[in-house]
Amino acid sequence: MRRSIIDPVKLLADSISRVNRTGSFAERLPCVTNDEIGILIGSFNDLMQELEQKNQQSSEANARYRSFIEMVPSAVVTCLQDGRIIISNQRADKLFGVCHKDLVGKSIFDFITGEAARNELFATSLKDGRIGLVTETSLQEVRGFRGRLTTMEIAIAVSEADQQPMFTVILRELVPAA
Repeated sequence: MRRSIIDPVKLLADSISRVNRTGSFAERLPCVTNDEIGILIGSFNDLMQELEQKNQQSSEANARYRSFIEMVPSAVVTCLQDGRIIISNQRADKLFGVCHKDLVGKSIFDFITGEAARNELFATSLKDGRIGLVTETSLQEVRGFRGRLTTMEIAIAVSEADQQPMFTVILRELVPAA
């Protein structure tokens, strides 16, 4: 009984703990029987393969997104509803005068001046449940490098991640007409 039930279940439990601890989905277990334990181990192996594949796809999508926002000629930041920046491109880093690792985790609201502007910025993007649509831009005063105030055109796209809104903010400096 120990060899046919207890040992394989313990091996499976240990593997699940390892996956949980390491985050690696490369773990596979040998499946030597066709009974319920063998089916359970086979299902575990199938799940690990599926999770490994989804993790790879997610990494590739993140790399494509990062590459895309670096090509955009404007400053781009992605932040959570509380304003905390989670992604920025090099133009945003330069605009705000903060290196990338220091910009991530800061609030976009530290750079947008005017209380009303900050309060309305994301609320406007969420109205009518128009997730994902960029229908309007607004002009906002933005505190950039060395505290320099610049009027910028701001567009916001809203998406959802883990059932929470995420905001991609595109900041474009207005160039005076010649």
